[in-house]
Amino acid sequence: MPKTEVHRITDTVKTNGRQEQFIKFSMNFLKFFKRNFKDIPKTIDAEKLAKKYNLKGFAFGNYVNQEERFFFLYKIKKQLEILAKIKKNNDLGFGELIIAVGSEGKGGSLAHFNPSKLLINLNRGRKSKYKNKYQGESSLIHEYAHYIDWIAGRSKNKELGISFASQQPEPTQYKQIETIRKPTKELLFNKDYVAPLIKHPQSKYLLAPWEVWARLFEKTVYELTKNDERFYHYYQYVEKANGNYSSFIYPTTEFVEKESTIIDVGLSMRTIKPTLLKHLDYDWNANNK
Repeated sequence: MPKTEVHRITDTVKTNGRQEQFIKFSMNFLKFFKRNFKDIPKTIDAEKLAKKYNLKGFAFGNYVNQEERFFFLYKIKKQLEILAKIKKNNDLGFGELIIAVGSEGKGGSLAHFNPSKLLINLNRGRKSKYKNKYQGESSLIHEYAHYIDWIAGRSKNKELGISFASQQPEPTQYKQIETIRKPTKELLFNKDYVAPLIKHPQSKYLLAPWEVWARLFEKTVYELTKNDERFYHYYQYVEKANGNYSSFIYPTTEFVEKESTIIDVGLSMRTIKPTLLKHLDYDWNANNK
């Protein structure tokens, strides 16, 4: 498997500059992009993006071409903007989160979170000639929920014996745990939500508390930002690719609205402080001294 160096990308992914060559060899990509998005930026600078949201950097697999870099960075940028709006500040990565594209994929998954590296990998998933939808690039918000869930839970691992805050069964005195534990448990107690998942062949996976939390986080973020015109085309695309959070695996809009007093995804992000990363008690500590 080809290795990809993790670093702050210093090159700028552009659609101008080499425009004639880009258009000549990438007509399918341009048609795909224009079909799904009206606002095509001239430049997306990965280094500036990492700096703005305090990420450790980006990693791109050796087979990720220039077009894919541009497209993934475009979609990553939109999701980071959405998360920053909900959190009410831009410090999403705490200087440690790595976002990888097509460099550490797992078979059969659109994306995954690697806790030992504090890395989110988004799989390429491109179909032939751009006729179909990408999907992995729309999973950043879901995987980010795992990121904060992990930091909150592992920071209290020695005391509570958990890896994810969503795993904690009983109330605690820790705000970073409770903002995740409480809404997750409330959803797991909701019979209308749980009943169809129990019958699903992948019920064990779907009902894992960290997955329930991540889908609840996604759906709540969507409900809070779906009417923002800045994100209209992003959500329009997600609707085409993923069904716009209408699947039974997501909590309903009614549940999110009804339980709004205990679901505060903005607070769940703001309670994660950089100091918590010093207490993860995991390989990450040894690998990042």
